[in-house]
Amino acid sequence: MMMRLAVGLAVATLGTAASPRWATAQAGSFTATVTAPGQDGVQLAGFAPSFGSDAERNWYVQLVTPGGGSTILLLYAGAGLPPTGEHRIVDFIGNDATPPSGKFVATGNVDPAVSAVVGLSSIDGTITIVRSTPTVVEGRFEYRAKLAGASQSVVVEGEFESKNTQQ
Repeated sequence: MMMRLAVGLAVATLGTAASPRWATAQAGSFTATVTAPGQDGVQLAGFAPSFGSDAERNWYVQLVTPGGGSTILLLYAGAGLPPTGEHRIVDFIGNDATPPSGKFVATGNVDPAVSAVVGLSSIDGTITIVRSTPTVVEGRFEYRAKLAGASQSVVVEGEFESKNTQQ
């Protein structure tokens, strides 16, 4: 049986799935594929709003499908914007959901059977930031993620061009 994967995470700062704060093309865009071993990958595409804070020294991009049903969160620590270049995506659980300075963590939720929500957290991978300005951050990523409560992992890969909103 083919495993169907959907990625989802609700973040309070973005409001509801119908929130006009991010549900527009002005937020940027992304494409991604989530693949389990021996299964076809599930294609995701949608909006890519990002938020940075120099005061808090962090930045994140929220990759959201239309309607808000599927989401991937990539979080960077160390500055209000990530610098260009290749960065490590580290273990989400092992780092207590907080990346060390200069690194990323990734999270989301996966429903393999479209009936039970299972947490998804990064194990390891890379993200390459090819453009980083106060208004646009662009990059590509690939990482392994663990399904909560299971030994199985998935591969998440994609690219984004985010319209950044700095605080």
